This record gives sequence, structure tokens and C-alpha cells, in this order.
Amino acid sequence: MKIFVTGATGFLGFHFVNVAVNEGHEVLCLRRTISKSLFEPLVEEKIRWVNLEDSNLKEMVDSFQPDVLLHAAWGGVRGAARNSREIQNESLAMSVQMFELYPYKQIIAIGSQAEYGFYHGPVDENHVLRPSIEYAYAKKLCSEYLKKYCKSKGIEWQWIRIFTVFGEKQTGGLIKLVIDKCKSGDRVFDTTKGDQQYSYLYAFDFAKALCLVLGARGKSGIYNLSQPQEVHSNRYILRCIKEKMHADIQFNFGAIPYAGGQIMLMDGRVEKFENSFGPIPHTDFDFALNNTIESLK
Repeated sequence: MKIFVTGATGFLGFHFVNVAVNEGHEVLCLRRTISKSLFEPLVEEKIRWVNLEDSNLKEMVDSFQPDVLLHAAWGGVRGAARNSREIQNESLAMSVQMFELYPYKQIIAIGSQAEYGFYHGPVDENHVLRPSIEYAYAKKLCSEYLKKYCKSKGIEWQWIRIFTVFGEKQTGGLIKLVIDKCKSGDRVFDTTKGDQQYSYLYAFDFAKALCLVLGARGKSGIYNLSQPQEVHSNRYILRCIKEKMHADIQFNFGAIPYAGGQIMLMDGRVEKFENSFGPIPHTDFDFALNNTIESLK
């Protein structure tokens, strides 16, 4: 199968491309001129690249003739940029550009649990959407456009709402932050009480699950993608990292108050996904955390 991938220089796209290439798919990756590839040479030699700024972008995609668009690119996913309307609107506009670029047979696009707003999980796809930040609102608008556009063109589509993903090449999030603190020899780390519970999905399992969606027919819709078997507290995860890295860091639990609207159980129901595409692959959390630590060290 031929797949056009956006966001291939980012965390999620990187893992999807690795798995897709390993499964024998042909992949054309989109990047900006200033972006750098994260792939090992054996993978790099099997993929093709096109730059977003290229004047002949459409012609190059036309020449590749992709069956599927995997749209993982999105700017402003962390920090203050999450609430910048300008940045989020740019990502939304770029998404529309990619959707309309070629008459694909299928479009798979990455959404976010943030679309649900505040909730106490697990939530299913019918949960009322109450986006509270610009990032979440833009994602909601993007999913609505994707549905309308694909229906008008007869294109199979899936909007995949992801929850918490971690793994090698991770660029942000609590797990990376604590690994970096341990690696740099920090002695004290102020944090919340750490009672939040998240269903951490290993990036390799995320990528394998997306590959289950490739080639789907008659299964258009919105799907949660979350780790279905284990939910861990942040307190537990921090202590696991400290133990595995033999660090002297001390966690000052409770030093930072919970933010307003803090989600204490971030988990999504995935029955709809598994009934449509099969079981979500599962890697033992301890093994996955070891791999993540080694890659970030």
C-alpha cells in the first residue's frame, strides 16, 4: 500500500513510518525544509521525502499516487502555543490543504483526547465535546471538516483520538521531563501529589494499531486510541523511573497544586476501535519504559 505521511519528522509520525515500512508499505513523507529526519539509515533508504515548501508539491504527490493519507502533522501541541489561535488556525489550514491535495482512497488523521475537555475517564466517542483551549477547538473543527469533505468525495476516513503516548524519540511530557532530570543529576523535583492516572500507550503499539486501520472499508468514523490494559498513577511512574535510572532525585509530592480542571483519570474506552480493527497491540509497560529510558539516555 502507498501511504503519504505528514508529521514524519515528529514523534508520532516517526513511529508510524518505522512500523509501516517494516510491514512492507511504500511511504512518502512530508517535511519542512528546515526539518531533520529521525530515521535510522536502513529505514531512510526505503522512504521518499517531499518538502511542504516545494512549488511542485502536488505534482510529486500525484506522481506517488498514494492510497492513504496519514495526517499526523500539527503545530503548537505543547506549552503556550496550545492556546494560540493563530498557531492552531495555521495547523487547521495546513490540514485542509493536505486533505484536498489528492483523491486518496482513505484519510487517517490524528485527533486528541483534549477535544473532550474536562472529564473523569474512561470516556467513549459519544462523550460530549467541551474543548477548553484553542488546540482542542481546532482539532474539533478539523474532525468536522474531515467528515464533511470525505463524505462529499466518497473517501474512507478515520479520526483517531489519542490519549497519552510515550516512547523513544519523545519530545515532551512528564516521562521525558523526569528522565531528563534524573540524567542531569537533579536532586529535587517539585511536583503535584501524583495521583493522576493515565493510560500510557507505548508509541510502538500506537503505530501498530494505526497500521490495523490501513485499507479499512465501510468503517469511517471517530475512534479513541488508548492503552486498554493498564492505568498507572504519575506517582508510580516517577518512582519507576528513579529506580530504573538509579537516581538520587527526591520527589517533593504535593509541592505544586493541581491546575484548575485537572483531569485525574485520563483514559479512553476503545471497544469501538477494537471491534472495527482488532485488538490494540500491547507491550508490557515495564519493558516499554526501559526502552524509553535507554533511548533518552
